[in-house]
Amino acid sequence: MPLPLQLCNCLEDSRRSQGKYLSRARARVSSFWSLTKQEEGGPVQYLCLVEVWHTAGGNEIRQAEGPRPRTIPGPEAWYWLNKWCNREGVDLSTWDCYS
Repeated sequence: MPLPLQLCNCLEDSRRSQGKYLSRARARVSSFWSLTKQEEGGPVQYLCLVEVWHTAGGNEIRQAEGPRPRTIPGPEAWYWLNKWCNREGVDLSTWDCYS
């Protein structure tokens, strides 16, 4: 059986980072989303990992990286991320790659 595809980001194997993000997710302060695409019959391609903060003022993107750590998402990822944010009412203007 092939190994699952991974984003290779800080959530993968850094206990310090995992603890920070896990505490925010458990408190429901933020949630994490993986933006992927798949052509018919092709492999899954990871475009970016997104952290959405759930604030009193609404949902906002705090981080979007990818598909590797500390990299800015490519043009295709931004296109789909913008469409998703518009559809879901998520504020993308608060984005920071290194929050």
